[in-house]
Amino acid sequence: MNVVISDIDGTLLGDEEGLAAFNKYISSVRDRVMLIYASGRSYDEYLSAVEHEGLLYPDAVISSTGADIYTRNGDIYEKDIRWNEIIDSDGWDIQKVRSLLDGFPGMVSQTARNNYKASYNMGMTGQKALIAAVTDIIKNNGIGAKIIASHGMYLDVLPKKCDKGEAAFYLVNRLNISAQDVIVAGDSENDVDLFRKFRHGIIVGNAHHAMKQLLKGGDFYEAKNHAAAGLLEGLKHYMTKKVFKI
Repeated sequence: MNVVISDIDGTLLGDEEGLAAFNKYISSVRDRVMLIYASGRSYDEYLSAVEHEGLLYPDAVISSTGADIYTRNGDIYEKDIRWNEIIDSDGWDIQKVRSLLDGFPGMVSQTARNNYKASYNMGMTGQKALIAAVTDIIKNNGIGAKIIASHGMYLDVLPKKCDKGEAAFYLVNRLNISAQDVIVAGDSENDVDLFRKFRHGIIVGNAHHAMKQLLKGGDFYEAKNHAAAGLLEGLKHYMTKKVFKI
């Protein structure tokens, strides 16, 4: 069975016609393809996208940039508590992170709260210096954390072992699925770790330049079409290479 692990915003969303075509195709092969979303959105924000923006219900959801995993069990989704236990180590301290960074000059805390993710909006200028300053603060205070900047405006602070790629790799192993059968798709820097964990990936046509630079030299498919249309284009490419087998 093949597995498609896709980001939501900018990868599935952004082209209504493309999303409709993708949904139609995936629905026709759903008995042979597992669909997983890996998003920076919180779980509640993901639910809003399903209910109001036309997304299919997936087999699993990796939310909050890898901080949480939910798997489908019949009509409900169950949170993977074991994953939270794994990432809640190596000096992670969400309260300390927030006490240091909430109100930090140049950053605005996002409203969605998670015990394993602190998210901020950055100003449009001085971002490199800001990211360097945050990195130093986190390191100097002994916090085991990973810092991911994306979309030219967001900054996420996560546990050291946490990102979309780590969460996806853990989930695939838990489901006893070979990594060779996984195809990932994304459009921004917070998707890069997915591509570093799996061999087959689709960079949609509207992907951010920073993401493309980080993945430069990798053997991934760069779609011409944007958003979901680009994702579908990439799946057809991998079908011709007999990687995506249905």
